[in-house]
Amino acid sequence: MDMNRQNKYIDSLIFPLKQELKFLEREEDVLNFYRAKVMKKEESTHGDIITFIIVQAFDHNKNPILRKFDFERIFKEDESIKVLFDLKKTPSFCFQTKILSVNEKRYTFLTIIESLPREFYLRLDGSIFTTYKTLQRLKKIRKDGKYLDVNILNAINSVEETTREDYQQSDHNETENFSSSSLKYSEDFVDIFKNLKLEDKNLISKEEEYKDFIKKIKKLGFLIEYNKLNNSQKESLLFSKKNKSYRIIGPPGSGKTKVVVEIVKTLLYAKKSVLVCGPSNISVDNILSSIIDSEYYKKIKPKLYKLGSFLKTSKTLSCYHIESMANESVLPLLEKLNQAIDNKSDQKTIKALRKKVSEKKKEFIMSTIRCTDLAFATLFSSYKMKDNKYFDWIIIDEACQARESESFLSVLLAKKFILVGDPYQLGPTVKSETVELKSTFFDRICSTPTFFLNEQYRMSKLLISFSNSYFYSNRIISSKKTKFKFFNRSEILFIDTSNHNSKESKLNSSIKNTFEAEITIKIIKYLESKQNIYDVGIITPYSQQAFLIKDILPKVSFPIQVSTVDAFQGQEKGIIILNFVRANKQQEIGFLSDLKRTNVALTRCIHGLIIVANSATFLQDEFYIKLFGHLHANAYCINPAIFDIILFKAK
Repeated sequence: MDMNRQNKYIDSLIFPLKQELKFLEREEDVLNFYRAKVMKKEESTHGDIITFIIVQAFDHNKNPILRKFDFERIFKEDESIKVLFDLKKTPSFCFQTKILSVNEKRYTFLTIIESLPREFYLRLDGSIFTTYKTLQRLKKIRKDGKYLDVNILNAINSVEETTREDYQQSDHNETENFSSSSLKYSEDFVDIFKNLKLEDKNLISKEEEYKDFIKKIKKLGFLIEYNKLNNSQKESLLFSKKNKSYRIIGPPGSGKTKVVVEIVKTLLYAKKSVLVCGPSNISVDNILSSIIDSEYYKKIKPKLYKLGSFLKTSKTLSCYHIESMANESVLPLLEKLNQAIDNKSDQKTIKALRKKVSEKKKEFIMSTIRCTDLAFATLFSSYKMKDNKYFDWIIIDEACQARESESFLSVLLAKKFILVGDPYQLGPTVKSETVELKSTFFDRICSTPTFFLNEQYRMSKLLISFSNSYFYSNRIISSKKTKFKFFNRSEILFIDTSNHNSKESKLNSSIKNTFEAEITIKIIKYLESKQNIYDVGIITPYSQQAFLIKDILPKVSFPIQVSTVDAFQGQEKGIIILNFVRANKQQEIGFLSDLKRTNVALTRCIHGLIIVANSATFLQDEFYIKLFGHLHANAYCINPAIFDIILFKAK
């Protein structure tokens, strides 16, 4: 790839990010602070709902901005914000939340903080801040004009370029209703899988060059658990010996984390340096936790660290955070500093000690990054290492949830990469509905060698059957058996609310369905009466439905988690209760037209799945016609009236 094509590719990443920030008057407004005034405080079951107005803007240096702002253009419903108590104090007490509603220049958010001052400060946070920083990093690479690593460019080079004109034709609808292009995007990926070229099964392990390698791994016994992997997992591990970048597709319950952990251990055994990344702290912490709990770590004790937000790292893993390690390294200096403060020493002495602590911590962090062969970081945090370490391998978990630009910046930190994910689960979270923003680096490098983990251990064959057929071309093998059945009929219970009193109602930008929520509560009470032993997840596409169910949920003896589908991705529960919510004569289904969202919802259960939905609302959609047809053939299907009769007889 010549420099011209390299720049065109980087431009293709820059342009959609600019589109994401186009609601701002200037891109740098992301960094501004805003002074707000509390107008009203209302108690709710989830905390206090704060109504406020914004009265002044400050730049990133905390200087007042004199130009006028259209604050409603900046702060929208569901926007992530950081709330600060004081702009002058550093650090100031702060917390993160989201804008609940916007109405005539009045805004609301939810908080459990009781001592919120009358006036406070806020700034944009979350994905918007990440977008801005990612954009600046890409612009710098473009400006520097250095040739990128040939291995990365080769992976990208095989993909046909998209022109800027193509981006400008994209639909930028910012409501919950997906455009037809978004639906086409989902359908295209289903079609792509049918023609996906995977590496030949059992071919790699038969090659002569791997025989000695396999023998060495097997001799390590429990340190690298090669013999505990199934064939598809073994193949995806062994390919790392080829020293080529590749992808691993892992459907729900297929043991992606287990494979990644064994690959990491194998690469370390081969004296390779490894950076493990993911789009969120949860994805990274899951792998870090599994590594630490392994016999390999307990016996070999490889040096490792985690980089990124200390506050977002789980408490059990905080000691592995590089910031925590740096604090430990300067304890004697910190004690001196604290003594100086307690003794009310002169400010010059205190300032000098603070500077020394800061310098020593920085030295420790830089030295640790350079000398340690195993590192963990979110994609956003990983880029901070660009000037201090170049790894042999980078492994990106949940790569299909990460924006293409973020993954691209991270793979620049290593010679080779392994991307692990499921392209049929939910993709990156973006504000705009531009299709290009939903694209991932995993999608971009589709000609890269690809492995498919074809055995799943989460649920029975019936529970995975629809997703297996529609999304995965029946490639998934399910060996798990279950005796669990609802009313001794099926592992799937479908309560169809069509022709009953099921109506949706809109609240702010979200939707709720009181009838479905009431049925859900009846289900919970029934499970309690039958001494249910499984944990339960109640999931719904809409946040207002989740709020409604939480408000009326009774206390029971078994664990329950209520969540949106998006927030529940990557999790599992014994029994899942799914509310579809949509019920209208216009047959509008909103962002349930994103097939990936429904695939996530259908694949979270271990033992049983209960679907509460108004099928009549979905009869214009080919996908849902097939889904409800599948349910009528395989689930125990009843209406709310019959369900009430069953509950009455069960008393």
